[in-house]
Amino acid sequence: PDMTTIQTLLEKVVGYAIRATHSDVGMTRGFRYPWMYYDALKHHQLETIFEWKQQMYFCCAIPSEAMKQAFRNQSQKLVGILTAISKRMEYNSWHYTPGNFLYERHRIQRHYYFPPVMSDITEWSNQHHKGHVFANVKHAIRCP
Repeated sequence: PDMTTIQTLLEKVVGYAIRATHSDVGMTRGFRYPWMYYDALKHHQLETIFEWKQQMYFCCAIPSEAMKQAFRNQSQKLVGILTAISKRMEYNSWHYTPGNFLYERHRIQRHYYFPPVMSDITEWSNQHHKGHVFANVKHAIRCP
């Protein structure tokens, strides 16, 4: 299928990050409809944002060339790994969003996580994190 301009841009930016860090997978995430987020913020409609379902978020997970080669005979497994990453990150985005509005905590009517405020690096996460065990992810870098 044809890729949109935004998809192409995301693929290029994430691809550069993958190559610069020698990573197997890179990803970026956000709102599927950022203009709706902007509009809700502009009109102080935080409840609208807090009520959005997970489908309102996206995660673009991109494999490195090395990972594509490693799974060249197992394309469905690679698709499964990338889909699992995307779905988990969409969930995390949904779960973090209200935590960005702690000054309006009284308006938050659902469970949420506090969003990360600094980068972190995991080591040996393939020993304890279920998704990381499945995909053999030993190290991960998160940059909020």
